[in-house]
Amino acid sequence: MEKIIQKLDSIEANLITKFKILQWVVSAALALVLVFLIILVYKG
Repeated sequence: MEKIIQKLDSIEANLITKFKILQWVVSAALALVLVFLIILVYKG
């Protein structure tokens, strides 16, 4: 039983790490899109 709980804990930690990476990637992409739009607006 304890091993199952340990496995679930490590899976949860894995998911949290992946989610944080995903969140970082999404915010970086949004920042790039914003910069791109600002450049387009200023050049247009």
